[in-house]
Amino acid sequence: MKNINTFFVAILIFTVVSCSQVDELAKDNTVLLTTSLWTFDFVTGYDDFTNQFAAALFTGMTYQFKPDGTYTAVIIGQSGNGVWEFNSDKTVITLEPGTKDAIAWTIITLSDSELKVTFEDEDALTGIVTMTFR
Repeated sequence: MKNINTFFVAILIFTVVSCSQVDELAKDNTVLLTTSLWTFDFVTGYDDFTNQFAAALFTGMTYQFKPDGTYTAVIIGQSGNGVWEFNSDKTVITLEPGTKDAIAWTIITLSDSELKVTFEDEDALTGIVTMTFR
């Protein structure tokens, strides 16, 4: 009986520690995302010509995400505003949620110096595009 109790206590401790680590990660993603101005670096997922064309087109593209769920973007020299939200575990950023223009970016890397996301695009070679911001 003592072994069973020890086992259940160990499971409980593991669950509490794991959940607090996930909560801390989610909190960190909000801080990391909203404290930087993200400038386009490069894109992959298309054929070589399209990757190069997109890179040239998006040079200077920036996103500034704000804690209130809004963002400002500069794309091809045009400034615009929008709304964004995280999914529940803060691993997916959705731009313009709930609209026909919604796009979901799955976070691959989010640090002080890099935001790397993937998203679906039927024109991509594999249907998935990876975009990196610094």
